[in-house]
Amino acid sequence: MQRNQLAHPLYSVARFEGLFGALGWPHDNVCGLGAGALDTPPAFSAEAMDGWLEDIVCAAQATGAELRAYALAAHGSRRELSG
Repeated sequence: MQRNQLAHPLYSVARFEGLFGALGWPHDNVCGLGAGALDTPPAFSAEAMDGWLEDIVCAAQATGAELRAYALAAHGSRRELSG
């Protein structure tokens, strides 16, 4: 394991691929690309979905900033985070 990797069972390529896929599903449906995209009404409003997505993006951006700060503090270089 590289010294800048976080050792935790929740951090894996498979989990991030699953998360990315989960976020792709609403996009495909909203864009009409999913099977039966608009055949059934959504469980909640477009405004509510947009709010959730904004919160998810905000959390992801904050986590990225914290990871960069961690790498900089622990290793003294921004390059360390990229491997």
